[in-house]
Amino acid sequence: MKNILAAPALHEKLKDLRRLKKINQTTLAEKIGVSQSNYNKIENGLTEISITKFFRALEVLDVSLEDFFGLQLINEQHENNQAMIRLYTQMIARDQELISQLKENAEMYKEKCEELRKELSELKKDSPVRKKK
Repeated sequence: MKNILAAPALHEKLKDLRRLKKINQTTLAEKIGVSQSNYNKIENGLTEISITKFFRALEVLDVSLEDFFGLQLINEQHENNQAMIRLYTQMIARDQELISQLKENAEMYKEKCEELRKELSELKKDSPVRKKK
């Protein structure tokens, strides 16, 4: 089973929440019972945080477990949404380019058809063979 406390985004979320709450690393480290340098390693993903220290950090940050992971999921969903928006924007631009090319082609074919109609009309007028009435 994957250790959820080693999840890549967990340390970043802890850092974001700490900054949001305007608490420095030293203060949070002291309140959860680790050195500032060890806490710095946790925030930078260099070491894992124990479950007890994690729950203590949530308590100090005044964030519930549900909110912590809910906010994390919201951030991940936001990132996914941004990626989808970029993809759809690229697709729309490509579609608009294709539509523009199709319009140009349609106009070109329309002009060519008109030229051929005129040529055919001229050929009919100049033709020695006429339909009997």
